[in-house]
Amino acid sequence: MAGALRRRARSITVQFVFAAFLSQLLLTVGILLFVQHKTERALQSYQREWVEELSGDLIESYRRGGLSMLKESVDSRAAARRGNLAILLLIGPDGSRIAGNLDSWPLPLPAETPWRKLTLSQADGRPEHIVARATLLPDGSRLMTGRIIETELDPGRIREAAFAAAVGLGALLGLIGALILGRILSARIGDIVDTTVAIRRGALSSRIAVNGSGDAFDELGAAINAMLDQIERLMAELRLMTDGLAHDFRSPVTRLKSVIERAAAATDDERAGAALESAGREADTLLAMLSTALLISRTEAGMGREQLVDTDIAAMLHDLAEIYGPLAEEDGFVLAVDAPSGPKVALNPQLVGQAIGNLIENALHYAEGGTRIVLSAKANRDHVTLSVADNGPGIPTDRREEALRRFGRLDPARTESGSGLGLSLVAAVATLHGGTIRLDDARPGLSVLMSLRR
Repeated sequence: MAGALRRRARSITVQFVFAAFLSQLLLTVGILLFVQHKTERALQSYQREWVEELSGDLIESYRRGGLSMLKESVDSRAAARRGNLAILLLIGPDGSRIAGNLDSWPLPLPAETPWRKLTLSQADGRPEHIVARATLLPDGSRLMTGRIIETELDPGRIREAAFAAAVGLGALLGLIGALILGRILSARIGDIVDTTVAIRRGALSSRIAVNGSGDAFDELGAAINAMLDQIERLMAELRLMTDGLAHDFRSPVTRLKSVIERAAAATDDERAGAALESAGREADTLLAMLSTALLISRTEAGMGREQLVDTDIAAMLHDLAEIYGPLAEEDGFVLAVDAPSGPKVALNPQLVGQAIGNLIENALHYAEGGTRIVLSAKANRDHVTLSVADNGPGIPTDRREEALRRFGRLDPARTESGSGLGLSLVAAVATLHGGTIRLDDARPGLSVLMSLRR
C-alpha cells in the first residue's frame, strides 16, 4: 500500500494536479486577503469620517452656544433610538458627567486624541467594540464622540465566516479544475501510450492524433509521428527486400532440388546416390527456411488478419493432437490436450495451427529425455493463452531471449537440422492476433505460451 502511494506521488499527473490545486488555492486566499484588507481599510475610513463629522457638528454647537447648547446637542443625539450607533459623553471641567449615553469616561481614552479603538463592557457583560475621538474644550470640559463598530451582526465574525466559506469554495473549485486539467493531461498522454502499445503489437500505421494547436503535446506527437513514418518506411523496405530475396531464392533452389533428384535417379553409384540424397535434404531444408521467412514477413505485414474466423480452440488442439500424435509416439512421447470446451476466438486457424505445429515439432526435436507433451488453453475476458509444454531439459532462463531471436539457435541445437525460425513464426502469429509469446518453466521442461487477444 505504501509503495503504491509512493508511486502515485511520483506520477507527473498527480504532481500536476497537486500543483494546479495549490496554486489555485493560494491565488484564492491571496485575492480574499487583498479584498478583506481593502474592505477593512474602507470601513475604517468610513467610520473615521463618520465620527469626525459627528464631532465637528457638536463642537460647532459649543462654539455657537457654549456648554449649554453642546449639552442639548449631545442629549439629542444620545436620545435617538432607531439605528443609533453613536457613543457620546460630555464631562465637565470638574470631571462630573454632564450628558451622553455613557456613565463614565473610559480609562484607556486620553483627554484628547483624534482616533482610538476601545472595548467597553455592556450591562450584560458582553464586550462592545467602538472607535472614538476625544476633544478637550477650552473651558476644560471633555467631549467623547464614538461609533459602535460591532453590533449583534458582528461584522468581524461575518467577514471571518465569509472568508472561510470563500476559501472552502475556492479549494473545491480549484480541486475540480485541477482534476479536469489532470484528466486532459492524462488523455493526451494516454493517446500517446495507446499509440505506442498499438505499434508494439504490430499496428505500425497507428499515429498520434494532433489537433493543430501547436502546443507541446502537438509538437511531441508530430515528432513521434515523423519518427514512426521513417521506421515504417525502413521496415517496409526491409520487408520488401526480405520477401524479394526469399521469393527469388525459391526458384533456383527448387530447380537445384529438381536437378539433384534427376541426378540421383540416373546414377547407380551408391555413394553418389547417398550424397545426392543428402544434398536433396539440405535443399528441402533451405526451401522450408525460405518459405518460413516469407510467411513471417507476410504475417508481420498483417497479411492473414482478414482471414480471422471464430474458431473452437479445444477442437483445434484436439485436431493437432491427432495429426502429430503418431509422430510423437514414434519419438517416445505422449501428446495430451488440456483445453476446456466452449471458448471460441477470432483467429486465423491456418497460421495459429502452423505456429502450434512448430512448437510441437520443437518439443519433439529438442526435449531429449522427455516423455510427455501437453497442449493447453486458458481463457480470460481479454485473452486466450495457448501453450505447448514438455518435460524435457528445457532452456536456461538466461538463454530464453536468445532462443526467441530470428535465426536464433542455441549451441546444442546447431548440430540439428532446422532454421531457427520456428519461434519467430510463433511470435509473428501472436503479434498478428494482438498477443505475445513467452517462454516459461514447466517444472521440469519448457512451456511456450502464446497469448492471443479475444
